[in-house]
Amino acid sequence: MLGDLARAERVYRDAAAACGKDAVLLYNLAVLLDDAHRSADAPGTVISLLDADPDFADAHYNLGLLYESAGRAKDAIRHMARYRVLSGR
Repeated sequence: MLGDLARAERVYRDAAAACGKDAVLLYNLAVLLDDAHRSADAPGTVISLLDADPDFADAHYNLGLLYESAGRAKDAIRHMARYRVLSGR
């Protein structure tokens, strides 16, 4: 399975290099990094995605979870609050 994740990561990174900052592409890459137990790499990808689309609600939610796991409560709360505003929850 990890081999599949490594191949998928290459595809996402190649596509990002070719297409620029596509929010959905970067979102999927961040999820893949988290699934591959590379949570330390995922926040940077989500931050790049939010640079491209600051109103991508699910990205704020996932970044909040990543920050919570990393012990960054203040950052987690900020992104969860933004998620709630954007999603209407």
